Amino acid sequence: GMYPDTLKESWVYNYASNNLQVVTYGSNNASGINELSVKINDVEYNIRNINKACRNNTINFIAFDRETANPYLSFGDISSSQIDLKSCGKSPYLINSFAFSEIETGTRDLQTYLDGVSAGDSVVVFTIGNVNFLSWTAGMKAKMTELGFNATFITDNGLTTGAPMIGYGAKGGVVGSAKVVIPTTLPLADQQLIYLHKVEGKSIHGRLTSPKIGPALSWGSFFKNLKGLDDPVTDKNSVRIFSQTGALQTEHLSSVLPGVNDLSFVDPLLYPVVQLELSTSDSIGNTPVQAKRWTVLYTPSPEGVVWGGPELVTPLQKSEGEPVALTFYFMNLSPYYFPDSLTVNYEVVNQGSGARSLQQVRIIAPLPGDTTAFDLNFITKGFQGKNDLDLMVNPGVTPEQFLGNNQIKLNGFMEVGGDFFNPLIDVSFDGRKILNGDLVSSTPLITINLEDDNAYLPLSDTTFLDFYMAEEGGTYKRVSYSQLGVTWEVKNGGKHLVVNYESGYLNTGSYRLKVVAKDASGNYAGAEPYEIQFEVVNESTITRFYPYPNPFTDKMRFVFTITGDAIPDEFSIRILTITGRVVREIGLSEFGPIYVGNNMSEFYWDGTDQNGDRLGNGVYLYKVTARINGKEVDLNAKHGDRGFKNGIGKIYLAR
Repeated sequence: GMYPDTLKESWVYNYASNNLQVVTYGSNNASGINELSVKINDVEYNIRNINKACRNNTINFIAFDRETANPYLSFGDISSSQIDLKSCGKSPYLINSFAFSEIETGTRDLQTYLDGVSAGDSVVVFTIGNVNFLSWTAGMKAKMTELGFNATFITDNGLTTGAPMIGYGAKGGVVGSAKVVIPTTLPLADQQLIYLHKVEGKSIHGRLTSPKIGPALSWGSFFKNLKGLDDPVTDKNSVRIFSQTGALQTEHLSSVLPGVNDLSFVDPLLYPVVQLELSTSDSIGNTPVQAKRWTVLYTPSPEGVVWGGPELVTPLQKSEGEPVALTFYFMNLSPYYFPDSLTVNYEVVNQGSGARSLQQVRIIAPLPGDTTAFDLNFITKGFQGKNDLDLMVNPGVTPEQFLGNNQIKLNGFMEVGGDFFNPLIDVSFDGRKILNGDLVSSTPLITINLEDDNAYLPLSDTTFLDFYMAEEGGTYKRVSYSQLGVTWEVKNGGKHLVVNYESGYLNTGSYRLKVVAKDASGNYAGAEPYEIQFEVVNESTITRFYPYPNPFTDKMRFVFTITGDAIPDEFSIRILTITGRVVREIGLSEFGPIYVGNNMSEFYWDGTDQNGDRLGNGVYLYKVTARINGKEVDLNAKHGDRGFKNGIGKIYLAR
């Protein structure tokens, strides 16, 4: 391949490199084969604890591709599990290895290795232990010349028995061009030898493809200006014109000849778009031919672009059944006319169900520089959830310069509510929400409010809600809407169904309420029915009346429980010193609202007297008085009322 060099303002072939490090030892070195190391980009390729570690007393070769600088095995299986002594190292195997007796055998020997190395590829050679340099035959030495070594490299470098050697050459290199590295200290067989080298690769061929040209109403001519960087020019190059006819198919239309090439023979209806491809190679100078200029003359097609209205900036939120009108615009950006009106295909696809709505309309073709606005209408019923829109103006009927900007794909452009949203239930007793097990009045008004936000599918009648009551130890019984005390109404245009149930007088005991509700789309208000348990005590009492917190420093409230079917109409709290002097009195109007069941007062006492003066630290008493219709409410101690007896309790003020 090749790429543009912005500094040189020219195309250059791809460059690659790998860092090589070889550490080997003479046959008499104490470290020897145990410390042998071959690293490529810091990755070790000779690992001693595997059965393919390179053998002692061998000469070893690694070839590197001249274009990619990647190492490869000349012969043998790079990943075979079988023991092949002539390939070694880390899998995948990259090192070919030969003992002295294997260098010249006539099969799978050094000549086999050289035949498997491509011309121009680099080769690093290194010894392990003793390779019997002094016993090498003339034939063995001659084979090394194919890698650029002198036939006399052994004597030239004074290689003796057991001497370590590392060499670096290239297949087909000039004899004498290979580098030989030996120790600088005697005796040679005792020494360690380290070699560091950057292996470089550079492509010798490349291909340059033009952007797509067209679409065209008609094709004219083509001419080019190519220039080589070598002197003399050693490049080989060719240019062809082709058209893409499928996702993975191209059709060759013409090879370009020198000079001007006539392209009028190319049918624009079959090939509205063409491309140019330059192929170049240079195995000598490694420089690609430079495409200074290549030009195609043609009559362009008109060019349009589509866009949506501002309502599409964010996903539309619609309810099922709600009509949707979307406005789009198509502009002719070119100085050319469309020959006819234009087709618009648009499809809405529901992401959940896969439901589809495919429609087609025709719009007036805009004049050059003009814009056509058009509306698309879509009904949302049956398209609950997220929906995608795929719109295409002029789906390949009339040639255009680009069709990509004729299409709008909006993923999740509209979300239709209904089946994806559960209705909500709100239940109250005498206007209050309660917790499971709370006390309520013995004549409670139970209000059930079913709410659904879909105004287009209203909650129109009682078919959407059923409720049931059960006494302690009994089974649920459905409460009929015809039963005395049951009323219902639809509010807010069908968004609310409100049911009121006056149960009448309930005996002391435990009760359960169950509500099953759904919306017009069949979605239930929760995975399970709503259920709550409540208690009724007929006797009117006030119990568990305590200050909170106690002791207190800044302010405190009162928590207490009221039972029965009514709340006191007379109520007061007097705060006294331990000597019986009243310092503060709180009436019902100041105390705030109270209910049958568990209460926490809205009133706070801040430790001041009736005049607002701060009282001193210490113990104070509080006395509660309550009446219903003139009759005193029972304030006697109940189980657990250890701090509140006969309507009297203690407060601890500690500032």
